[in-house]
Amino acid sequence: MIAGAYLRKSTAQEGVADDDKSVKLQREHVKAFAAKRGWLVRDEYIFEDDGKSGAEFARRPGYMRLMASLKPHAPFGVLIMYDETRLGREQIEVGYALKQIVQAGVEVWFSKDERRRTLGTPVDKFMISALNFAAEEQRVATAERTRATMERKARAGHVTGGCVFGYANVADHGRRTSRPRRAPDRPGRGRSGSVDFRAHRRGLGIPEHGARGQRSGASHAQATPEERRRNARRRRVESEHSSRPREPRSLSRRQRVGQTKEA
Repeated sequence: MIAGAYLRKSTAQEGVADDDKSVKLQREHVKAFAAKRGWLVRDEYIFEDDGKSGAEFARRPGYMRLMASLKPHAPFGVLIMYDETRLGREQIEVGYALKQIVQAGVEVWFSKDERRRTLGTPVDKFMISALNFAAEEQRVATAERTRATMERKARAGHVTGGCVFGYANVADHGRRTSRPRRAPDRPGRGRSGSVDFRAHRRGLGIPEHGARGQRSGASHAQATPEERRRNARRRRVESEHSSRPREPRSLSRRQRVGQTKEA
């Protein structure tokens, strides 16, 4: 019999060798179980989601391909997973997904305890609900612990997320913290890659202040005295413009009519 497999790991395992990854181990375990039963697991029917949460369903490409393969007719007669939680950790969604798989004529087996999951009796349905409830409860508890840990680290000054635009995450006395990012000096071009937030406050976008940074960086390396004076005048004008108080906005027709009525 032709069999398919679904593999999932909630946390992306970056920097881990392929042979040590959880999805790799799941694949080997599922194939060994299928060989023991006399089934053939084809590679084109192995659906994999690495680094995908069990709470997500629509944004899991492997899961979406699995469900799409059931129509109009499933190309395999058996679907093997390591355990119930690989399909997901949200009890309503998992129950509905299992129902669609079984109604497509596919047997659902779990290689961990070598057991088949059926929906033929009320007891079977109750067991699925109970197991999915426990899986979702564990997911929620894990998320709460992770959130509390991240909040505690953030209060202590640690970086708990990715890189913020214009900053780099660096190690500082045993903790990860953010520092303003600056591009290295390049001959003849200066620090054109550095981020100038003062230019943003003056209303200049990334292309404008990036080009201005290249011009000013190049002027220090190879500009003539006249070009240096011209750059200095331009910077002085920009500084005066940024410090000049803004003129009040003109009133709209509705505002003018309102003031006339109040007078």
